[in-house]
Amino acid sequence: MAGTGSGGMDQRQFLTELSAIQKSMFDQTSNYTKLVLGLGYAGFFGAWAGARTNLPPVEQVGSALLISLSLFAYIVFEILQAGFLSRAAIDLGRTISKPGLQISALQQYQQRTARAQERFFRWWSWVFSFSAITGVLGALILIVAFVRFLWKML
Repeated sequence: MAGTGSGGMDQRQFLTELSAIQKSMFDQTSNYTKLVLGLGYAGFFGAWAGARTNLPPVEQVGSALLISLSLFAYIVFEILQAGFLSRAAIDLGRTISKPGLQISALQQYQQRTARAQERFFRWWSWVFSFSAITGVLGALILIVAFVRFLWKML
């Protein structure tokens, strides 16, 4: 029987389930990443606020600047992502509300969305790299300052 996979599942059902699994994994990963980043930024600024009086001015300002740039890039990206998802939802709503909806209209929507996602994900790689590099550098400045301060105490 053509089009059936293991367990009697046809190809369309298989692809639908595979798509649902992929979406679920992406959503879980996205939520986890947002939680970890939120806690990381909050933790950094908490540690920085507690230690800033013991930091030389260049380390104090340098670490805060780098983390602030990282946080700013991440927040701007999240705002752009919300706008992208809103536009995609509005476009889908308009597409499916047209009288005499055709499969071709849904396929065109999928193509538009796929092209937009490709551009969007290219931006994400740049934003992620920038946020990661500036965030790690800012944290390293703070960690080195902590280690140096502890070394002086010994």
